[in-house]
Parts: sequence; C-alpha cells; structure tokens
Amino acid sequence: MKSKLLVSTVAVAAGLAIGGVTVPAVNAQAKTYKATPKKLRGNWHRKIGNQKFKLKITKHTLRERVYNESRRLSTVKLSTKKIINGQRQFYIGKSAMHKGYWNIGLNGSDQSWLLKPVKHHSKKALRYLLPSYGQSTPKVVYYYK
Repeated sequence: MKSKLLVSTVAVAAGLAIGGVTVPAVNAQAKTYKATPKKLRGNWHRKIGNQKFKLKITKHTLRERVYNESRRLSTVKLSTKKIINGQRQFYIGKSAMHKGYWNIGLNGSDQSWLLKPVKHHSKKALRYLLPSYGQSTPKVVYYYK
C-alpha cells in the first residue's frame, strides 16, 4: 500500500517537473440566453422625419431595417444560431440589468441595444437607451408596436 502511494506521488512530481502545470482555458464571457425574452419579441417601429426604423425581434433573431421614404437604406440581422469563431453572433444578457433594461447585441463589438418594454403615450413601447458617449444623460428612443 505504501509503495503504491510512493510511486503515485513520485509520478505526479515527475510530471509536474517535466511538463509543468496546465490549466484549462476559461471563457471570461458572461452567461447568456439563447432566446429573447417574450416581452421584447414582436415588430416595433419608429419614425424620424422621412426615415422609418423597423425592429423585428423573434425568439432567435433581431433585425433592424432603415427606410428613407419607401427605399430601404440598410438592414442589420443578428441570430443566436449563427456561430462565428466559436461564439454566438447575437447575445442576450442572462437577466434584466439595472432598471429593467435587457442588454442584447453583437458579440465581439460595441454594438448593443439596451431595451425595456414600457407604456409610452398609452401605447406599448420598447424603450431603447442609446449610449451617451460622454454626455451626462443617455438619449432615449421609443419603438412602438
């Protein structure tokens, strides 16, 4: 019994001396959901002058389209099912952040949406908190159902 203990101790010590200690890599990314919360899902829109913004949130995708009068200018489509470099393209925060905002956005970039379902002017609305970039208060934009 003592000889088995001695042999195993010597083997472990020799392994550490020759190979060193290897520690598995840890992914520092926060835990995220794979599906958007039901409160955020649906077709949302807002209008500024001649421009229309349409935001469609489904269980696994977020798509924002920008129109100028009737012409489509741009489209952003993100999916939780699409994997790029081992990470999901679209992330959804594990839970609502401060004051009920959900953090959803594009992995590996600073493009994210802070969204909160609210009532605004007696209508269902999605409150979008824009980043402040040095301003004292962030800008608030509303998307309506």
